[in-house]
Amino acid sequence: MTQRWWGSARHRVAIGGRVLDEKTKRPVSDAVVALTEVPNEFHVRYEAGMDAARQSSPEHVKRLDQTRTSAAGYYYFLDLPRGKYGLKATGSGRTPPVATGKAKVSVDEDGNVVMTMIDLTLRYPSSK
Repeated sequence: MTQRWWGSARHRVAIGGRVLDEKTKRPVSDAVVALTEVPNEFHVRYEAGMDAARQSSPEHVKRLDQTRTSAAGYYYFLDLPRGKYGLKATGSGRTPPVATGKAKVSVDEDGNVVMTMIDLTLRYPSSK
């Protein structure tokens, strides 16, 4: 009998939060949250991850630099390298509301990612 060792992948939330609507103060579901500024190490990991994903399952390649909010308005990014990040959340509609923010990912003395929480409030463009 062959014994198999099954490892479990452990992912850590590096940046997470909630997207809220400026007018209603309610959570926004299905908003796009994108990383707009990333450290150089992110580019190295991103390209390596995309290459591996394309080789194993090209039809299911998931972008690592953006995500969508849950029904309760929550979003998160996993396993990001340390550094400074820019965030942009975009709602839906003809003139969608937008929110931007900044976050910093750091690690503790044991090398564990310290989660950064940042809520983003979608603001509607001013009508002229």
